[in-house]
Amino acid sequence: MFFGNPSPGFGLATDNVFLQGGIIANTGSIGGIELESSKLYIGAGTHANSNTGFYVDSGSNFSLGDKLTWDGSSLTVRGQLRLESGENVQDAINEATASNTAKSLILTVDSQVMSFVSASSNDAIPSNIIFSIAQQNLTASISSSNVTITTAQGTGVTGFNFDTGSVTSNSAGLYSGVVSGSLTFANAIDAGGLANTKANFPVTIETSGDGLTDTVSVFKLEGGSSGSDGTSGTDGVDAVTAFLTNESHTFPADVNGNISSFAGGSTSMKVFQGITDVTTNYTYTGSNTNGVTATSSSNAITVTGLTVDSGSITFTAVSASTSLSKILSLAKSKQGSQGDPGSTAKLITLTTDSQVFSFPSASSSDAIDDDILFIIINKISFYLQL
Repeated sequence: MFFGNPSPGFGLATDNVFLQGGIIANTGSIGGIELESSKLYIGAGTHANSNTGFYVDSGSNFSLGDKLTWDGSSLTVRGQLRLESGENVQDAINEATASNTAKSLILTVDSQVMSFVSASSNDAIPSNIIFSIAQQNLTASISSSNVTITTAQGTGVTGFNFDTGSVTSNSAGLYSGVVSGSLTFANAIDAGGLANTKANFPVTIETSGDGLTDTVSVFKLEGGSSGSDGTSGTDGVDAVTAFLTNESHTFPADVNGNISSFAGGSTSMKVFQGITDVTTNYTYTGSNTNGVTATSSSNAITVTGLTVDSGSITFTAVSASTSLSKILSLAKSKQGSQGDPGSTAKLITLTTDSQVFSFPSASSSDAIDDDILFIIINKISFYLQL
């Protein structure tokens, strides 16, 4: 039977049909999937409609009922999208953007105490307390009316200094930034102070806004009177110190780094407990860096080789649980390479056979030697004659 035609006149009638090659059909139904020219569907065959559970055609239209539709340029989803974890997409977006609108209100002070050197002193250190309020994403900027300062007597402190600071609002009209104020010990209660009265401690500073509240307390500290001297402690143990008689040495070397003599490249380690020399009570070991060779004898060490430009030897003294280490630093001072020859030197020298003209008297114009010979090194002679 052909699809849609109960009397086709011919066809295949059997339980199973096996065909080889391609089948071309313009209409039909296979397992509930309807076939028409250029489209497949399940249901009524209407794109983006709840009466058609599945639809696709050659015009790039696709739909799953009316919940997910594609018209060739736009995708529309009606309902919730869920991630693999089961969380829906909207909840995930809300969670990711929550920090952009989260509200916070934090109150801090630069000191939580005012201290006094004694019970009789009224000189507070510090003399004033600065409080700062950091707000984020509140519907209004925190002002002095949002701050309450209360003494231990239950009295409210008013008239305190307040700075609106650097609060700004964002595109959503939410305010963020920092404001600050101050509380003094000496000022009157209605001028932001504690009226020089220690009984007002502890003082509570509270701020609130948008249902958020933060509180800080400021306390009093007083110095006590001097007590009697305690008993003397037991004598301490003398400190143990160590030093090297030569803590660094530089060897002269030629331009290639060859050292001609290792004279002076030695050191001894001395150990003192307090002012007592206890060198002989210790044993000594040395540890060389690469390129350094040396010989040791008791607390002395002598460098015998240095194949690198610099190195060191760590000399350690040990006695029971005490271990002391010192470092001998070594280096080469290399001769510089020979420079290029200089240009031929030039010299001009001028000499004379006399540097004076002599006259018998101030009124005389008769020079005793009326000519002076001066000579230049190019062997040309000139005469200066009066």
